[in-house]
Amino acid sequence: MHTLDPNELAQWLDTGHTSLIATEEVPCLLDVREAWEIEQAHIPGSLSLTLSTLANNLDTLHIHANKDTPIVCICHHGVRSAHAAHFLKSQGFAHVFNLRGGIHAWAQEVDPSMRTY
Repeated sequence: MHTLDPNELAQWLDTGHTSLIATEEVPCLLDVREAWEIEQAHIPGSLSLTLSTLANNLDTLHIHANKDTPIVCICHHGVRSAHAAHFLKSQGFAHVFNLRGGIHAWAQEVDPSMRTY
């Protein structure tokens, strides 16, 4: 699992490529927070699967990403998403990233208009 800082993710989303892996594929943004948290703030286009249900919903993830699709795991501060990223790596997903600092860091570093909680 690799860690991605908010500015690296923003650049990847803006340009369609990253220096972290050889791909021009836009990553699947996997938000593992609870529904009430996502209502507070989220990155548009994110797939929402709570950490507690991730193992039982891999089929839903497979609709949005195959094992070679880059996946960026997101939570509030980066702890739950790190657990999700480790789990996905153990399931054979090749390019898994954890968003350092989570949605809170994204709001502070990339989108200051985003609500924090």
